Amino acid sequence: MLAEDILTGEKRHTNSCYVTYVALDENGRPTTVEPIVPETPDEKRRYDRAAKRRANRVMERRYDQGRGE
Repeated sequence: MLAEDILTGEKRHTNSCYVTYVALDENGRPTTVEPIVPETPDEKRRYDRAAKRRANRVMERRYDQGRGE
């Protein structure tokens, strides 16, 4: 998300969000999809950061469940 100062025209990044979608088959059940292949430097950076966030969430869950030693 960007904010713009209407007097100067200066724009700045204010926030980002991440959304997870689940693909469903014809019966409404989760199904697999082709993996994403990041191509641009920006896509690769975002993909790498997403993998790190996911790894952190997995470790936090393990820790919260008493298995994070």
